[in-house]
Amino acid sequence: MEYQIKWEQDHLDKADVIAMVLLDDSKSPISLLEIGLYAKTGKLIVFCTPNFYRWDNVRLTCEKYHIELIQDTHPSIIANKIISKINI
Repeated sequence: MEYQIKWEQDHLDKADVIAMVLLDDSKSPISLLEIGLYAKTGKLIVFCTPNFYRWDNVRLTCEKYHIELIQDTHPSIIANKIISKINI
């Protein structure tokens, strides 16, 4: 477990773009933590709908730190946004 967590942390640090997808029926505590950790980096794109149980926390955090918030979690929306962000 420790190896996996450290691997993820190292790769999030190295990433140019971090896409966080918060599905309506999930709790996603680690993703919420990571949004907080990377809020000021300018790397984040958050995909979340108003049906997510902590929507207001996500929305207000994104607003405060100028994180792009996409109110859709459909895979094609996510893929197209990431592709456009990394200029493929």
